[in-house]
Amino acid sequence: GPFSDAQRFTRVAPPPARAVIPAMPAAGWIKVEAPFEVQIFEAGQLVGSSASQRIMLPAGGHVLELVNAALGYRAVVKAAILPGKLAPVVVDTPRAPVAINAQPWAEVLVDGQAHGDTPLANLMLPIGVHQIVLRHPDLGERTETVTVRANGAKLPPAFMHGLEHALATLRDMPSAKVESTPVAKLH
Repeated sequence: GPFSDAQRFTRVAPPPARAVIPAMPAAGWIKVEAPFEVQIFEAGQLVGSSASQRIMLPAGGHVLELVNAALGYRAVVKAAILPGKLAPVVVDTPRAPVAINAQPWAEVLVDGQAHGDTPLANLMLPIGVHQIVLRHPDLGERTETVTVRANGAKLPPAFMHGLEHALATLRDMPSAKVESTPVAKLH
């Protein structure tokens, strides 16, 4: 025909390549670091727990409520989430007063650290679970696991005032320890 092969097949150049700019992520993460587990709420909705490695939230400012109902702990924190970034949220451990007494007197150890002899009033301990040992030179020792809540802890009367009877029983079994969990439930 009238067209040569060269004219019949015209090459069409591809359109110029457009630079593809990835969209910035519209979210970031928080990591809550706490000495005890907390649930994380925003506007009354559960968004995660401190047990998670990280929790994704939309970029921007957030008001978060950290809660551990068993310890009576509740705190409000502000977090600024940057796109694609991890924002650490560190929980300071509150302390609460604990009163410890025994008849007869006893040396008090909390988590292995000596705190003096009974009676102890308003011993400030971090909230959480603690091992309390009452030790008497003649009667031996008694151990209890106690949960200290944000509003304090109360040791059971049998622990505070029944030391002589409890330790007299343990004298014959030096390796025995009396433990109970939990020992203090406050309302």
